[in-house]
Amino acid sequence: MKARIILILALFALLSVLTLPAGAQTLTSDLVFLKVGYIPVSVVDYQLEGTKDPNQKGLAVQGEYNLNLKPLLVGFGVEYQRLRTKDFTGSGDKNLDSNFIQPMLSLKFATDGGFYIGGGISGKYLMSADQVGPNYEFTKKMDAWANGILGFYFPVSEGVYLDLEGRFGYNLTKKQYSEIESATIPKTTTKQDINANYDIAVYFGIGFRAFSTNM
Repeated sequence: MKARIILILALFALLSVLTLPAGAQTLTSDLVFLKVGYIPVSVVDYQLEGTKDPNQKGLAVQGEYNLNLKPLLVGFGVEYQRLRTKDFTGSGDKNLDSNFIQPMLSLKFATDGGFYIGGGISGKYLMSADQVGPNYEFTKKMDAWANGILGFYFPVSEGVYLDLEGRFGYNLTKKQYSEIESATIPKTTTKQDINANYDIAVYFGIGFRAFSTNM
């Protein structure tokens, strides 16, 4: 809960900076995007046959600053994800909700028409999750992800853009969801190897040309 509040305050602060009086600032060619996303696919494929794979769906909120080095966009962003696995235990009445934070770095080739394609890396960390059954929970891990990105942005007014984006992510380190620990007995864990962990996300966002302050 605290992490979500911090993220909301950070996005609010970013918007406040963008709306400072124009007399004190000038527009640059750098771009700031605020996006909301839907994650229809987030798959964890365990090696052990018969293990129920936690295939998730959820929502994302992302803020991203892009240095415009035409024709390249160098993006620095952070994303919050809330994912849900329905019927995780197979009992039909248990949902597993997980909250992630994900700093992101990307490099995209952008055309003058607004199409862009590229890739990037990110670090995805499990901030909190529901317990697995009454006494167990997933150990919180940081994973390195590789991301493929394809999108399009177009102007709607001077310095303001709409953005549509798709992303495919693949977990390079596959540590998250590989270990379950006891919530009642310290240092008691169960480990399972993972074949693959990947996700697909689609985003809709609004973008602004960034400001620089006149000194």
